[in-house]
Amino acid sequence: MVEPNCPDNFLFVYSYGGIQDASLDPAVDRVADVFPDEAAIAAAGWHSQEASDLLAVLGPRLVGIPANRIPHYLKRLAGRTFRSWQAEVDAERAAHRARTPHRRHLQLVPGGRTTQPSAACGQAAAHRRGQAA
Repeated sequence: MVEPNCPDNFLFVYSYGGIQDASLDPAVDRVADVFPDEAAIAAAGWHSQEASDLLAVLGPRLVGIPANRIPHYLKRLAGRTFRSWQAEVDAERAAHRARTPHRRHLQLVPGGRTTQPSAACGQAAAHRRGQAA
């Protein structure tokens, strides 16, 4: 909303780890990524913002943020960056979409009419959900 007409003192830092990662260009955009630790930031050739959060906006263009030292989150991160983790999730979703036909609630039938699941099907599903609870 503000990008076309942002104020002069408005600076962008895009962060990795979301569904629009593919839209980011680290050669052009100022980007930030969460790394497992300082050593991983240095190994990737990125610049840490550990000394001050201002470095994310005013420092070098590629900004590494060390992950918080919360054991169960570090375990889930499993040595990955947010960028690589999100790329894995995106690849899994794409593979799932490729092997799973898209199901729709309404289906076209010959003659141009649409069909909906019958009331009996809906009642049977509701009954099964009730038994599971």
